[in-house]
Amino acid sequence: SQQRAYCELLAFAQPCLSSARQLGLNFSAWGDFSCLAPDQTHFLLKQQEKALCRTHAQSAELVRDRELLFNQAALIHVLVTFKELLLKCDLSTALG
Repeated sequence: SQQRAYCELLAFAQPCLSSARQLGLNFSAWGDFSCLAPDQTHFLLKQQEKALCRTHAQSAELVRDRELLFNQAALIHVLVTFKELLLKCDLSTALG
C-alpha cells in the first residue's frame, strides 16, 4: 500500500539524514523528512556541487569529505522527490 511504502521510505531515509547531519550537511531548519520539499533538496544539492567544484585543488581528504556530502545530498534529493511522487500519485504511478 501507499502508506506502507511511505513508512519504508521514511525508515530508509532517517539514517541517511542522520549521516548527512553528522557529515555537516545543514538542513535542520527545514524540518524533518516529512517537511522537506524537492526544491529545497535541489538547492542543497546545488550548494554541495558548487562546494565540491571549489575543493578540487585542495587536499585529498577535503575532496573526499565534499564528495561524501554531495553524495548524501543527492541521495536525500532522490528520496524526497520519490516521497513527493508517492504522496501525490498512487504507488504504481510513483514506481512506473
